[in-house]
This record gives sequence, structure tokens and C-alpha cells, in this order.
Amino acid sequence: MIKSNLPRRLAIAGLIIGFSLMAMWWYINTYNPFHLPTAEQVQAMTMNYSPPPLYTFLENFVLTLLPVLWFSVFTIHAPALVNYTIWVFAVLFDAGILYCVGLLVNAIKARVKN
Repeated sequence: MIKSNLPRRLAIAGLIIGFSLMAMWWYINTYNPFHLPTAEQVQAMTMNYSPPPLYTFLENFVLTLLPVLWFSVFTIHAPALVNYTIWVFAVLFDAGILYCVGLLVNAIKARVKN
């Protein structure tokens, strides 16, 4: 029986994707490429503000790929260290989920083969 590398590869892909998304979000928060207004500017606006569609898409995309990030709702005003800890936990959890998906695919392939 040949041991499959699929679970390990999926877990590594999950880590790479997760940390890449974390770096992307750090870049967005640090350099503000979407030119998002501050909370004070939004409160001073006379009309409703909606973020750019790409920003909204990225937000939904990240929360779909890293479901543990929903816990960041409880750390909105926490220091950056707490938020980055949640990010790392979400990335590791996502890698674990993808590893389990790889094991499931291997089990299904073995069952279909026999």
C-alpha cells in the first residue's frame, strides 16, 4: 500500500493560503490601499458609506476560507497581539481541516478501489 501525500499537501496549502491572507489583511490595515475613511470621517458624512466592492469581496472570501476568524468579533477593540493570535489560530485550524479533508479523500478512494 502506497501512503498518500494528499493530506500533508492540503495542510501545507492551507498554511500557505492562510498566512498569505493574513499578510494581505495586514497590508490593507497598514497601508489602506482602498482609501477607507476613519470612523470619525464616516460619522461626519451626511450620506451612507459603503466600502468598495473588492474590499467587501475580500472580507467575505477570508471569512469563508478561515471560519475561525468569526471569533475576531469578540476582539474588536483588543490589541493587535490578540487579533494576530486569532489569525494564527484560524490558519492552524484551517490547515487541520484541510488535512482531515485529505484523509477523507484517501478513505473514499480506498473504499471505491476495493
